[in-house]
This record gives sequence, C-alpha cells and structure tokens, in this order.
Amino acid sequence: MLALASTHGSALADDRPSAHACWIERAVIENADIRIFFDSDAPLERSEMHEMVAKVGSILSPLATHHSGCTISVERRDGSLGLKVEAYDALPGLPVQRFEEWIPALQARSP
Repeated sequence: MLALASTHGSALADDRPSAHACWIERAVIENADIRIFFDSDAPLERSEMHEMVAKVGSILSPLATHHSGCTISVERRDGSLGLKVEAYDALPGLPVQRFEEWIPALQARSP
C-alpha cells in the first residue's frame, strides 16, 4: 500500500501493512449490515467506540480531527459489500492530500 501519511494523525493510509484509510482495521459482513472495526488510536468522535455497525447505503463521518477527515460509504460493488472510503489531509501550509480506497467486507466467521 502506498504510504501517504506520517504519524501526525492523518486520515490517509499509513505505512502499516494492514492499514486502511480513516484508521479502519477491517469491515465484516454481519447479517445484511457491515461491522466496521477501527484502530484503537483512531480519533473517533466518541473515543470509547472503536467499532460500529452500518447498513448498505449509509454514509458516515465518524472521525474528529482538526486537519483530517473522511467519509465512509457502505456500498455494494460487483455483488460484494464493502466500504468506499474518501479521506483528506489539509495541514496548514501544505497542499490538500486526497485518497480514495475500496475496502471489501470480510465474511463473518461461523461460531
């Protein structure tokens, strides 16, 4: 994955091998919904919440930073459920960086 961000708290993907934009760890299909898991250091609006469930068609903006942001859309593409993630960094004095990523949702494990 292209390393587009440093450790300043960017919404863009960083250099961790499994990292996704917007601090998303993974997305898992749960019934007809998707459960989104965030990194434990994600700057979410509610800091105690590191996962959320969303329906297809939902548009979320769960992150709270001064210079970064993202929109997460729950979509179906080519018959698969996943997340369309649009992130940006607008640090003072630097050009705005934009990044878009498709994160396919994983099937939930059977108990």
